[in-house]
Amino acid sequence: KKRLIQAYRDFIDNEQFDVAMNLVGSLQPIFSLTEVTDLRAQTHLKWAAHFSNKAVTASSWDAKEQLKTARYHQRAAGASYELLSKLRYASREFIDDLWLAGENYFAGQSYSNAQRVLKSYLHHEAQKRQALALLRLGQAQISSMNYAEAIETLDECIETHPNDANIYQARLDCAHAHLQLGQAALAEELLLDNLVRKTLDPSAKEWLDSLFLLGHHYHNTNRFLDAIDALDHAVLRHEKAEKSSPDSRDAQQAMLARYTIARSYHDAAEKPATLARDAKTESERQKNRKLRDDHLIEALKNYEHVQNLLTLQGEIDSNDVDQALIRNCYMMQGSVLYQLKRYEEARKAYGNISTRYQNEPFVLECFVHIANCYRNLNKPVKAKGTIEQAKLVLNRLPPNTDFKLSTNFSKQSWELLLNEMSGW
Repeated sequence: KKRLIQAYRDFIDNEQFDVAMNLVGSLQPIFSLTEVTDLRAQTHLKWAAHFSNKAVTASSWDAKEQLKTARYHQRAAGASYELLSKLRYASREFIDDLWLAGENYFAGQSYSNAQRVLKSYLHHEAQKRQALALLRLGQAQISSMNYAEAIETLDECIETHPNDANIYQARLDCAHAHLQLGQAALAEELLLDNLVRKTLDPSAKEWLDSLFLLGHHYHNTNRFLDAIDALDHAVLRHEKAEKSSPDSRDAQQAMLARYTIARSYHDAAEKPATLARDAKTESERQKNRKLRDDHLIEALKNYEHVQNLLTLQGEIDSNDVDQALIRNCYMMQGSVLYQLKRYEEARKAYGNISTRYQNEPFVLECFVHIANCYRNLNKPVKAKGTIEQAKLVLNRLPPNTDFKLSTNFSKQSWELLLNEMSGW
């Protein structure tokens, strides 16, 4: 038995996990089922850690595959630990086995199994890891879109363990669940608890995540200037923290915040634009036009900044979020320039998109915008030629193209629109 265990450890140390697992599978009846199950769980855990570590330095595409494999082994470890908990039900190891089963199911994104096991853990364990178990259960419920249940679980965590460090994450996750149910006031109160009214250090990750979520909440509720203040602060905090411990998830969160800052400036321009149109005096009109243009110029600067950052970091094509962000930055720059009546610059901005995304349905919107720019530049022939070009692109797109994924129209609606515009 000692020689077999040593051979097993050698295989693990040399990262020969498949060989180690084959060896574990042949150990009965020399080893008991409990011992074999324990070794199987440990092997899956180390196998998962191996792929998780590889993902850190891999390219975006490879990292996705490595993490997918790691999650498979975490789920397998969860199943092994759950079986082990049944085999050791009468022993003192039972509770720890149950906990490891729940944690690994959660890490492997098997949320229904995680909920079942964590509820069993909370039923059997009266003291140990109670706050963390409630937090994990609430997170698993959120991931399963059981938001009302998650709020109940996370509220219990917050109320029954007020001095536990896990309540800060519980407030953050509970706020997320409230937002999903449209309960904005309750979500905001929880986020402000983390940020202002409680003892959470501003250097803590939960504090920064709360500020990011609060900023996005302000944007979504049309409090654009509050959103800019909150997200600007969050991005500055992120940049300081990133120097000491870079994190790809935090970097993407900061990138999305920068984009939302640009959108907030852009959206904030709508109110002074309306006031300028309705103004009764020239001084009031000029004041609101200047405020509108100031917001639009800030929006343009921020769109350009996000676009440059994404271009410099590379690997955009393998990341769906970054891909959407850079596409939107191009589109929004054109929109801002058009609103500023800088039609030639707007035309060039939209032209960059039509060249970069020739085979995407949303490029049809670019052609429409380019045509409108030409009309404002008093070039009707070029405007009509642009619409004819859009028709060619529309006919070239594959028959199974889903236009509603990236545009507001179906193929038939686009055909009607372009035919109507070509007659102008």
